[in-house]
Amino acid sequence: MATTDHYTLNLLLERLNKLEARSQLGFGPAPVTRTIHCKRREECLWYFWNGPEGAEPIAHEAISGYARELRITQSEYKNKPAYHLQLVLECHNRSFVLEAGATSVFSKGLILALASLTPEQLQSPITVCPQASQDDEKVLFCRLYQQGAPIRTAWPKEDEAAAFRFLLERAKTNVSDAQF
Repeated sequence: MATTDHYTLNLLLERLNKLEARSQLGFGPAPVTRTIHCKRREECLWYFWNGPEGAEPIAHEAISGYARELRITQSEYKNKPAYHLQLVLECHNRSFVLEAGATSVFSKGLILALASLTPEQLQSPITVCPQASQDDEKVLFCRLYQQGAPIRTAWPKEDEAAAFRFLLERAKTNVSDAQF
């Protein structure tokens, strides 16, 4: 009986792999990583940057994928260092990098939600949704969902700098440990 079950599962896996390979045939996007800038603008909540053409607003309300890496990067803006939080999301046939200011409200929400999930939970897809503040036209919140359920968190009120460092390291560790 166990041999028959094993054979059936292998046959099913083989058919699923063939079906997935077929779904990637034909026209589609180039398999390159695109950066999604999570920063509120007049016309959108997030966007792709297309160099001389400027911002390309993203009309979608959410993006779902597997969290593969969480990192802080440094660049220069107006001759000063600028730090960004980047989350690499693997989405079916390509990857996206969600980028926001390292200490922005969006980043804090993302860090807090990722820190609250276990590595085992992060082996399943997550859904990231930008949400505009009703009170401040510049503020962008990050809402995280898993299996359709919101990840509910609250930012610690005490020693914000220490909390940020601790939660960032925990979130990075959780994402890293989720890789299989």
